[in-house]
Amino acid sequence: MATRPLAEAEALPVLEPIGLEQTDALPLQRLRAVASWARGAFLLDAVMLFAAGLAADLGSREAGIVRTAPVWLFAYGAIVLAALYVRGL
Repeated sequence: MATRPLAEAEALPVLEPIGLEQTDALPLQRLRAVASWARGAFLLDAVMLFAAGLAADLGSREAGIVRTAPVWLFAYGAIVLAALYVRGL
C-alpha cells in the first residue's frame, strides 16, 4: 500500500529500449549444435522404430498371429522417418 498521496509522487524516468544485434547467419558453433541435435533425434527415432518393429515381430510369433514380412516393417519405418523429416521434426 502506498504511504504517501498520489499527488506528491514523482514520475519514473523513461527506460530506453535495448537494441539487440541482428545477425544474418548463425555462428558456426551454434549451427553445429543444431545439426548435432537433429542427427541425434533422427537416430533416436530410427532406433525406436526398429525396436517397435522387433517387438511387433516377436509379439506376433508368441501370440500366434501371422507374421508380417520384414520388408514391410522396414518400409513403415522409412515412411515414418521420411514424414518426420518433411515436417521438420
